[in-house]
Amino acid sequence: MSRRKKLESKQRFTIKKFKIGAASVLIGTVFAVFAGNVQADESVSSSDSVTTYSTVDNTNLSNIVEPVEEEKSTNLSIIEENSVEKSSLEEVPNNLVLENEIKEVAEEEIVFSKQLEQNNPENNNDLEIEETFTNTEIGEENSELETVEEKITENVTKSQSVQKNDVPTTSAMERPSNEGDKIPSGIQFRNGNNAASQTDQLTAQDIQEQVTWVDFGDTNSLKNYKTLPSGDIALQVGTVYEKEIVPGYTFVAEVIGLKPFMSTDVYKERSIGDPTGGYDPTLTNKYRQAIQGTPYQPGNGFNNGEPGTTAEIVVRKQDQNWSHLLKAGVNAGDKKVVLTTEKTSADVGIQWKVFARYQGNEYPVDIIVADAEESKGYEAIIFTTNGSDWEKIADVSNTAGNHYSPSTASDLSSDNRGLFPDLYKAQYWQNGDITDGGIGTKVFGPVATSIGQHSVPILKTKATEVGIYINSSGAQGVQFGFIFSDISDAPDSYGTAEHIFTADTPYLGTVRPDYDHDRTPVPANEAWIRDDNADAPDEGVSQLSADGNSFVIHEADNQQYTLSIKANRSGHAKAFVKGWVDFNNNGKFDTNEASAMTEITADGALDLVFQNSPQIIDTNIAALGARVRIALKEEDIETPTKLASSGEVEDFLIQIIHPPRGERKETTGLQGKNQTTQINFTAYGKLKTDLNSLNTIDSTVAVKIVKSDGTLVSTYTETGEGTYTVASNGTVTFTPIPSFHGTAKGIVLRATDKNGVTTGWTSNTALNGLDNINDNINGFVTMDAVYIPTVTAVTPTGTDAVSTGPQGQVQTGKPTFTGGDVAVPMDDTVAATFDDGTTS
Repeated sequence: MSRRKKLESKQRFTIKKFKIGAASVLIGTVFAVFAGNVQADESVSSSDSVTTYSTVDNTNLSNIVEPVEEEKSTNLSIIEENSVEKSSLEEVPNNLVLENEIKEVAEEEIVFSKQLEQNNPENNNDLEIEETFTNTEIGEENSELETVEEKITENVTKSQSVQKNDVPTTSAMERPSNEGDKIPSGIQFRNGNNAASQTDQLTAQDIQEQVTWVDFGDTNSLKNYKTLPSGDIALQVGTVYEKEIVPGYTFVAEVIGLKPFMSTDVYKERSIGDPTGGYDPTLTNKYRQAIQGTPYQPGNGFNNGEPGTTAEIVVRKQDQNWSHLLKAGVNAGDKKVVLTTEKTSADVGIQWKVFARYQGNEYPVDIIVADAEESKGYEAIIFTTNGSDWEKIADVSNTAGNHYSPSTASDLSSDNRGLFPDLYKAQYWQNGDITDGGIGTKVFGPVATSIGQHSVPILKTKATEVGIYINSSGAQGVQFGFIFSDISDAPDSYGTAEHIFTADTPYLGTVRPDYDHDRTPVPANEAWIRDDNADAPDEGVSQLSADGNSFVIHEADNQQYTLSIKANRSGHAKAFVKGWVDFNNNGKFDTNEASAMTEITADGALDLVFQNSPQIIDTNIAALGARVRIALKEEDIETPTKLASSGEVEDFLIQIIHPPRGERKETTGLQGKNQTTQINFTAYGKLKTDLNSLNTIDSTVAVKIVKSDGTLVSTYTETGEGTYTVASNGTVTFTPIPSFHGTAKGIVLRATDKNGVTTGWTSNTALNGLDNINDNINGFVTMDAVYIPTVTAVTPTGTDAVSTGPQGQVQTGKPTFTGGDVAVPMDDTVAATFDDGTTS
């Protein structure tokens, strides 16, 4: 195998797409002492076959058209599939490691694998590995690194074939499937299900006003807790916090585990293959040694817990000196919102089951977490979730411009108060995302949040289980809260709008927003209506529109559309409303498709005006997508997708009422003969009163001639040409005067469809290329029908009469005349005359 391999590992276990392409892929049990990135998530560990799928959603909104239906397609890419008898490896991080560290680990693993081979030779082939390498070449300076990698790879099948022992294989807790997934085992570093992971749009004031931090001091809402001799409220497995937050919505959080980080599947996967890594699912919360090399001294003034004894999780108020959140403006007052330990120097974790109860059902809830004090680079606070990836909704600081800093293994272990090597292997605590600390993944932290130097990220996940882990030689704590959100339900191509709401939030229509618990991509059959159909509807045209009718776009000459809705400030002095309509039907809300920002100071009806809206001439399009947002702050709804700290979003379809069109009709007839023809009109789209019925021309409304002054008549005479008469069904007759021949000026005819729309509208040809049928026939330019008759001249011929007689004797002769067409016979009632019109 070439030493200048290109790196793409094709394995029989799952490998995702990694961040760093020029790094080694360490397979099976071989993990280096990571000096660079360590990608870290959790995944389910199983002894059964593991099949991993990655769904790539390339779905753009298809035109909402009639009558053609388009199927929504989803590309399913099967990344890897393998059946592993002894152990299953879900995903392996791809990281850059120091060369000397790789050598050390390689030597250790080769020896370890040989021992395993001797002890258990029949299992040596449990994992088969085939490799291909593409894309990124390893340079000469990394040739030794590559050699070590080859050695590791060659031995990975052996080191994976380990014998079973009595230690449990997983710390994940089983529960009913309707409560969501476990906090996942495995790494899956970038395998989340929410694309928008870094919102970072809320201020400290927004957090202060909209986030509900759990007040564990509210003992009316707290059950099955214990009180310590110190007077502290302490949590135990089975402690439940339950409280109705807004009418109908109850938040529930239950402690389901009290275990430190080194007992988790995340840690297990990070340290797999390292027999000294320290993973043990039976670990419990304990106090730890505070300072490396310094024995425990009770009563030393620091309130340290005795190493190895049980560390109690207690609840307290924000620390006036050390709470960075408090100093940044997120003030919980006298509420006991901080989860911490009774004494300092602890290695602890709390596993929560969380849900919102609504109408007797349990739903995942938007959980908010944040560092409640300040973390140094050598202290570790880690958050895990079994739900959507961690999203940063705010970044607050007591000093402008600061940013939190992900803690590296060196940061964590270099201080004698940190995760020093005597007790911990810091490389397994470091997050693989050294830029954002784990935003966009299911594992966040540790990060430094020091007052005056860094910021405090405030994180959100929609989940049914979250884990909180603290390892510090000092005092550390976490705040734990939740929000209720109203979420848009347009197809994904339009982007997601989210509004955090409370009991007094402003809202659209007559019904307050409800909690939207479903954050999965909106399927085609739920687009625009998911929120209407979920639980108690808070959407729908009838409660949103000002008149209770469906929203309709008419093709208007002024190129302006007015959307009339209702809004309620919910007791606030004012609120702001803005809307978008996808006029060009391209599957997104463009900047020029927005209404003006509207400030409302009274509840009730308001008009959103869309200037320069284009005519919709594609008659296959049945509806256009629309979004309306309301919030207390104007800047929250400047765009169609920004996270708003208040209010509501409504997505819905606006039915298009396509106007009817006439036709241009021409006939030709003989001079003096009547011409009769049927003028056809075409209706388009659906009935606005019944979206399941096709629109047609209304036969109860008579077709009329449109005069040059705009009046409608059934009979019209054009001087010097003839008379037009139209029947109610559009049959028109032209009676020319006897002397007229040639092409007549013509007439314009108008019909009405069952939506009450006439053909008297004007196409903006310069913009849409659709020519008007009536091009100034009667002084107007419209889509009315046009009828133009042509009269062919009919000229009779004469045959001379010749006579012969004597001079002076009367002679008589009778010239004969033949009609110009058999259809137009000679009129014998009209006397023949000489050329001058005389008869004598």
